[in-house]
Amino acid sequence: AQDGWTLIEDIIQKYDLNKTNESGYYSCRNDYNAIPYEVRCTEYWYWGLALVWCSFNRSTVQFNKQNEYNAPFGYNKVNFELAKRKYFAFVKKVSGKNIEFCNEHYNMVDVPSNAFVYLDPPYLITTASYNKTWDEQKEKDLYLYLERLDASGIKWALSNVLKNNGEVHPMLFEWVKERKYHIHYLNADYTHANFRRKNKGGTAEVLITNY
Repeated sequence: AQDGWTLIEDIIQKYDLNKTNESGYYSCRNDYNAIPYEVRCTEYWYWGLALVWCSFNRSTVQFNKQNEYNAPFGYNKVNFELAKRKYFAFVKKVSGKNIEFCNEHYNMVDVPSNAFVYLDPPYLITTASYNKTWDEQKEKDLYLYLERLDASGIKWALSNVLKNNGEVHPMLFEWVKERKYHIHYLNADYTHANFRRKNKGGTAEVLITNY
């Protein structure tokens, strides 16, 4: 764990990453993107983490169609002391457990019959930049995948929204209704969100399950 954090600190120091150094962030991002994608995701995971912690949305790993990390700078959101505490807490939590991390399309993951599958895909009716590569065909493919899991007796849960800023998600609603899956409404309040929302509120975030 300490060795990993040392690698992260090396990146922070090399590019002078902090709350206000926008040019340092973009220089770091450009150099990171110059590394082949598969190498970045394996050998340079710590570099990616440093970028995520400096980005606008620190909980999202965001790439474009060219597999380039493209999240904008986060300005005053940068907090490496908090990031350090979370990093070591995570390492402690997973140590000694049989956990495997992979970077595969969900269709390529071998799911055992006794597994529980949780999915949090891009939301089709929202406008976040990381949702731009998601379309109706990908949404339908995901539904078919979940139906196959259901037919195999595998339990799953899907995060999504049925309504966003007054816009409904008829495809999702009709699919859930037809398949008789279960909708659990979450008490999510976006009233104070400032992501250029034209109509704050009116969002129905849900967890859909097949059990």
